[in-house]
Amino acid sequence: MEILLVFLIIFIIFEIPSCIGMGLIFKKKNLNFKKGIIPFYNKIILIKYYKLEQYHMLLTFIPIINIYTNYCIYKELGKQYNKNIIDILELTFFPFIFNIFLGLEIKQESKEQAEDFFENQNELYNNSGIKEQIDNQKEEYNWFPKPKIKSDTIYKASRNSLNAKVNINIQANDEIIDNKSMKQKENNNLKTCPNCGAKVPKNIETCFICGTKL
Repeated sequence: MEILLVFLIIFIIFEIPSCIGMGLIFKKKNLNFKKGIIPFYNKIILIKYYKLEQYHMLLTFIPIINIYTNYCIYKELGKQYNKNIIDILELTFFPFIFNIFLGLEIKQESKEQAEDFFENQNELYNNSGIKEQIDNQKEEYNWFPKPKIKSDTIYKASRNSLNAKVNINIQANDEIIDNKSMKQKENNNLKTCPNCGAKVPKNIETCFICGTKL
């Protein structure tokens, strides 16, 4: 029991400054500081961040063997900040000392650095040949029309023709109404001869058909 207690105290003494330094590194990398100070979890985040092999997550929890995982993490971290092999080994074996130094040394990463990182990733993607394979697959796929596009085209065409018919009917109805109104106006301006029944203008006093006075 006493031995376990001693190991626990040693672990706490050495792990606390290591986690604080890792939190500073997280903060400078625009990552969550609180996640950086959590033991083991911060290593898992960095494993995902640097896209290391999945088995490193398991090795993180195995004493002594986890040194290899730490080395792989600090190796990727060192590449980003131009650290040599000696600096990487110091971080691997003495993180409780050099994590804090590294966290205080490195500068805050800006959005421009993040954009440069993604641009580099895009260049690697474009040069890998995967993009060409996807483009070729798209060209092969474009040879066959999509049913949805065909149905949409027919639907739009039918809607256009229907709208055109409705517009024609509306125009025809308007013309009918206009003709009726014109005829009503004409009838209002005419009067009927009582003798022959001819339609003559109201201002005419004599029927021009039979000569009857109106």
